[in-house]
Amino acid sequence: MRISTEPSILLPRLYPSDDPAYLARLERWLPSLLSVIAGSVDVISFLGLGGLFTAHITGNLIILAAHVVSGGNAPLAVMLSVPVFMVVLVLTRLLVAGFEAINIVSLRPLLLLQFLLLTGFLVLCVAAGPHIDPNAANAILAGMLGVSAMAVQNTLPQISLTGAPSTAVMTTNVPAS
Repeated sequence: MRISTEPSILLPRLYPSDDPAYLARLERWLPSLLSVIAGSVDVISFLGLGGLFTAHITGNLIILAAHVVSGGNAPLAVMLSVPVFMVVLVLTRLLVAGFEAINIVSLRPLLLLQFLLLTGFLVLCVAAGPHIDPNAANAILAGMLGVSAMAVQNTLPQISLTGAPSTAVMTTNVPAS
């Protein structure tokens, strides 16, 4: 039996990323998919982890400011989220620079990194059960994995999907200031 190397209408290509039409569709739909992921992770973390925004770090800045003004104690995860987001942004940009130095396209590795961080976030949240204490170590770690995943995602439209719309104008400017 001879295996044909010609593309078939009935069978998908083994590596569809070589197909320019596939890449065009991916670039068109990926920003929308990433937006849904960010919104979902943000809602899950806000409701499940005691008011932590993972995708909208500016929301955490507002929560911190409200706690300072009211004289209340800010949750540890909210206080950690801003510096963790900024550090992961810098590390992600350094990682991309390393990829570029050895001529590797950064989109797939960044999507894989985001997937792994989101998987860790999911595993820790599921393992903690429905009544998670937002101040518990596993909840804080889960939140920081979510924040890290969203920081990686924040770099995608700017570095790997040039020309794609981004709504992260304020968040992106936080570390650059």
